[in-house]
Amino acid sequence: MIKKFFILIFLFITFFIFNYYFNFSLKTKYIVAGTGNPGKIYVYETKDEILNKIKTLNTGYKFVHTVKIGDIYNNGGKQIVAGVSNSFFAEPYGCKVVSYDVKDFKESIVDDVGDLRCKDLTIGDADNDGKDEIILATHGRGIVRIYKWIDGRWNKEDLEDNYISKIDAQEKTNHRVDNKDLPCKECVVQTAVHIVKVGDVDNDGKNELITTMSSPLELQKIDEISYIRLYKKVDGKWQNKTIDQISNREFRSITIGDIHNQKKNVLLVGIGSPRNEKGSLYVYEYFNGKWGKRIIYNDQDEKNMKGVALGDINGAGKQTILLATGFPNAKIMTLESEAKGFKKKLIGTIASLFKLDKPEFNSMVALISQANKNTNLIIGGTTIYPDKKIGWEGADQGYLVVYSKKGNIWIPKIIETKNILGMDMEK
Repeated sequence: MIKKFFILIFLFITFFIFNYYFNFSLKTKYIVAGTGNPGKIYVYETKDEILNKIKTLNTGYKFVHTVKIGDIYNNGGKQIVAGVSNSFFAEPYGCKVVSYDVKDFKESIVDDVGDLRCKDLTIGDADNDGKDEIILATHGRGIVRIYKWIDGRWNKEDLEDNYISKIDAQEKTNHRVDNKDLPCKECVVQTAVHIVKVGDVDNDGKNELITTMSSPLELQKIDEISYIRLYKKVDGKWQNKTIDQISNREFRSITIGDIHNQKKNVLLVGIGSPRNEKGSLYVYEYFNGKWGKRIIYNDQDEKNMKGVALGDINGAGKQTILLATGFPNAKIMTLESEAKGFKKKLIGTIASLFKLDKPEFNSMVALISQANKNTNLIIGGTTIYPDKKIGWEGADQGYLVVYSKKGNIWIPKIIETKNILGMDMEK
């Protein structure tokens, strides 16, 4: 009798543990995507199948330039956070940062920023106080701003405001768009902050804030200038420095991670241009107090390198780079670190998935998702027709494509054909 009792107890405990971990592994996680023309946020769940759309949020603006999901109140909850605006296409001009609770999708205003585009944002512990903040990057004045939730309100701190204006004053140059050439006569268009990331890039155990910024994309007759900037809070004060600078092209994407699988972070930076220069991917490593850099990929056809992600794509316990390029064909490829360099593998192109008349494809973001033990590569971007001369921002077409691996082959599936400007997935 006692033996049967202990067997029943054992079976009960085993069932409880199995049930707990099984349900935990199938816990619903969200992927969010922001669109342009009109500005909507698509919410997908990943519990039963990859990218099962459960909600569409209408922001009331033309563009959702960026969207992220995280615990911005540091209370264990999750919020969707987005940067929205009408850009130059409609009044009112000026962008906002908005949030939506994933429980009821109720909208809240984080900030009425006022700059032209709230181009990128991230959620992370930038100041190493153990709590996450929202970090915003804008186009126009080029603001880098931190939002911290304190005592029931958003406190904001600007780390940068129009960096290119400082360079212009120093170098006696002019990269400001004349207001007579703008639909928005009161707008300042001089600095474009493209991407902002938080992570430990110098491997000292503390986070840094990294941005890429350049002169405005609207300037077509003046050579671009671009910078990688680092911000670090030391003894209660923010320090800043320039890691690298270039001209004629622009630093775009930023990814932080251990690409060599040596428990040491590096900085991946993609370079692009709205003109005819080709795109490149560089790795920056901090060693002995100095930043070193080397090129790991240079494309002969594509102009943009904005979709970059890291993950254990092959299930081998090693980090692999996922690269989604832009203009004209949008190549999808992987790069894996080896002793003699990087092994490159072309998965396919976005262009090959569509039967359209002379379009160009630009990948804006790439994600690596592992749902139900399956690895999926998720690519979002925009489709333009150069002969229509509307540019990427004016486009309403685009793509959200999922590549799922079947054996040794990656099978693509088109999920959306809207203009996808930003994506994120719940950690």
